Amino acid sequence: MNRYIHIFDPIKIGIIEIPNRIVMPAMGTNFAEADGSVGSRLINYYAARARGGVGLITVETTAITPMGGRAIPASVSLHDGRFIPALRELTDIVHSYGAKISIQLNHVGRQAVLEANSGTIPVAPSPIPCPLCSQVDVGVIPKELTEKEIEVIIQKFSQAALRARMAGFDAVEVHGAHGYLIGQFLSPLTNKREDSFGGNFDKRMLFALKVIQEIQQLTGKDFPIIIRLNSDDAIEGGLTIEDSKQIAIRLEEAGISAISVSSGIYPTLHRCLAPPYYAPAFLIPFAAEIKRVVNVPVIGVGRIPDLALAEEILSKGEVDLVALGRALIADPDLVNKSKNGNEEDIRPCIYCNFCCMDRLLSFMQVRCAVNAEAGREVEYALKRAPASKNVLVIGGGPGGMEAARVAALRGHKTTLLEREEQLGGQLLASSIPSFKDSHRRLIDYLSLQVKKAGVEVKLGMEVGAEEILNWNPDVVILATGASSYVPEIAGADNGVSAIDVLRGRSEAGERVIVCGGGLVGCETSLHLDEQDKKVTLVEMLDEIAGDLDFYSKNVLIERLKESKIKVITSGKIVEVSTKGVVVEDKEGQRESLEGDTIVFALGSEPVRELVDSLKDKIKELYTIGDCVRPGRVHNAIQEAAHVAREI
Repeated sequence: MNRYIHIFDPIKIGIIEIPNRIVMPAMGTNFAEADGSVGSRLINYYAARARGGVGLITVETTAITPMGGRAIPASVSLHDGRFIPALRELTDIVHSYGAKISIQLNHVGRQAVLEANSGTIPVAPSPIPCPLCSQVDVGVIPKELTEKEIEVIIQKFSQAALRARMAGFDAVEVHGAHGYLIGQFLSPLTNKREDSFGGNFDKRMLFALKVIQEIQQLTGKDFPIIIRLNSDDAIEGGLTIEDSKQIAIRLEEAGISAISVSSGIYPTLHRCLAPPYYAPAFLIPFAAEIKRVVNVPVIGVGRIPDLALAEEILSKGEVDLVALGRALIADPDLVNKSKNGNEEDIRPCIYCNFCCMDRLLSFMQVRCAVNAEAGREVEYALKRAPASKNVLVIGGGPGGMEAARVAALRGHKTTLLEREEQLGGQLLASSIPSFKDSHRRLIDYLSLQVKKAGVEVKLGMEVGAEEILNWNPDVVILATGASSYVPEIAGADNGVSAIDVLRGRSEAGERVIVCGGGLVGCETSLHLDEQDKKVTLVEMLDEIAGDLDFYSKNVLIERLKESKIKVITSGKIVEVSTKGVVVEDKEGQRESLEGDTIVFALGSEPVRELVDSLKDKIKELYTIGDCVRPGRVHNAIQEAAHVAREI
């Protein structure tokens, strides 16, 4: 605990004392019931984080109106008193673990993604559509709110805040960031009004100030109000850090108790849901700018993976509290494990955005790539197997390690065979680029947990079907992974795989041509660029990074633009030699590119030899991960977690 002297120093937000400086920020989950009420899934999810030692939990975006104001389809709601009893159950259980709890009140304004055939038109300060939302709801222009309608929404905020207090919440957080309705009023990009609520800075402030004022009138001035505020919108014409400092000053004068600082609106939401290409804590300097001009506590956020970095931030006085978001989805016990000196047992977030980009923004419930229990805390709780079995796991990648770990913890005698001399599988290559250190942490975590669970690990063991049968296992889990795809083109044997280059098994010359512009090709190119290689990246499709989510792709492309890498799209490799490649464009025109090393990053093929040879010979035979179909880390770990719980 002495290592974290600042983190475990209590702090007050208004009249409430937070036991430590770690905040779980509001993150949508789609775990609410169909009517917007809180059910057991959401309660169990937040209870796990409270039990894990978080000081302040902020319940996710909560609708203050029944229609048109929701950020996600299965949003928590507070527009009616009938939601209070279940919310009271939530606050009671969080309080039982010593944590404090707030709830985020939100109206999304123009950023509403409408329900099919609902007939509801989004509302906004001005009839300016969100560029991203308009791609979903084609042709929908938000309705400009009248002053009377604005006053009604202000009342909705205050009434929801009162219900929150009645439900036992210690505070409310008013969402003024990420381009939602309050942010839309604040920003000159989205507020073009010429009445009481727009036209200059003071008038753009009026909506937010009246929301704060009305909440205070209904709940009392002793009830803490936290404001979620953008440091900047990160888009031309939007709010800048200088704007936000002035906004923060005015909000403090209005009586808010703390400021939670974030960044980005929907077109720039990568600032909020940062992929690994951003440096850890990249938003903290912006929060520090806000802190310099206010006296209320400031909460900082921005890809903070652990308490070591949080402690460093707090020790410098840059912020007063630190919010860990996705890291707490990955491991709800992160705080207590750190406090007790068990940092090696913390399951690390890899910032792949499977939880939010792949799931939440696709209208699905949140899942975690590395923590299969997230949102399934009861269903996936580890239970002793009815009978112990002899379980053999083949393949020591993330899927194989997770399967072996879970099987052993359930009481099975588990052996893990890996043909290489170290565990990690495909993660060993993906962890090499400097910006993928989180993958190295995941390898270390899983490797250690496998051993702690009592799994017998045998490295350098490549076995065939006959040897496996001689082992006489009750259960075999095949996690044999995939091999790099080699194209059937002239001279392909002159190339090497991106995996071999990353692993150091093949040395890259000074001029490198990377064939394939998906995630692996782009990251390999960046890695080689950092080594001062002259890199040309060739992609057959019209765009690169097509296998990444929208936001992560944009950040990766920006990083490529900032590098010295030459990118060629719509180029098909038709020939490879020791001196380079021949590329054919859409019109059939061919061009020779010179290179010392040709690197293939063209995908993978499942390794299925054992799958086919063991079929019908093992009573319980399971296949998981890339040997089923090449995918990402979450595919392997989710499948492994499920299979190992079924044995």
